[in-house]
Amino acid sequence: MKKVALLIPAHCMPEVLKLTVGSCLETHDGSYEVSLCVALHENYTDYSTRLDEITSMPNVNFVFVKEIDWNAHGLLRYSTMHATSLLKLLDWAVNTDCTHIAVLDHDLVFEKDFVSWALSEHGEADWLCGLFEDVSEPRKAMLSPNECLPEPTECLFAPKPTVWHMVLSRRMLEVLAADKDAVMPEQMGKTIYDTLAKAYEMAPEWDMKVKVIPCADFEPMVRHLWSLSFNFGYFEARLRRGEEHARRHHEAKVKEAIEYYDRRFPSGIDSLLEKLP
Repeated sequence: MKKVALLIPAHCMPEVLKLTVGSCLETHDGSYEVSLCVALHENYTDYSTRLDEITSMPNVNFVFVKEIDWNAHGLLRYSTMHATSLLKLLDWAVNTDCTHIAVLDHDLVFEKDFVSWALSEHGEADWLCGLFEDVSEPRKAMLSPNECLPEPTECLFAPKPTVWHMVLSRRMLEVLAADKDAVMPEQMGKTIYDTLAKAYEMAPEWDMKVKVIPCADFEPMVRHLWSLSFNFGYFEARLRRGEEHARRHHEAKVKEAIEYYDRRFPSGIDSLLEKLP
């Protein structure tokens, strides 16, 4: 039987993470063995007093990552933090006997076991993912001025794989764990490579079989709630809605996710965590 390690870089309220974990395990169809590791910021308690509610989840493995200096990483600072957490998770996974990994974001709602679907329908792939906005070629974008950019800036974004839900083979895992530069985001001249974008570009050189599916194909199986993290969620809301409404909008969105968790799992998710070894 295949063994899949679920890897979740997390920086959110406990209910948001538990909604992801609970809905994932609730839909797990038993066709593969599953383990779970969550990456948390070492200073999680700077954001919430409820760390114990996360770390007390039975059968869940945890790694802790030092938070970056947000002021020193500019435009790619949130991607840099996400990739730093992901690298710690890859190091954990490569030391297990997993045959595959699934990289998940912390704010997902599962309606169907998409990992099982990926393994059964695309089991030959070393990497199954979507692409951001389904764009497979570098795309030009004019970035508006913000706290990271003092003036309008034209950039070229390399194709970005959907790091919020993807499945990778053991072979791909081992390459990524050994080539950390391919995971980290980087700006090269005017071209921006977001998390794993360099790896996506290099995959043919590594003789990896990459299967890209339309993002809409994921939606009946797993929905991404988007931007529910403590820091990026508020930053993203501020860019879109302005300072005056950002915090209120972000807090309302988090509150809605918490209320949905309480409705879907009124008794919590401990019984579902028994599926983990």
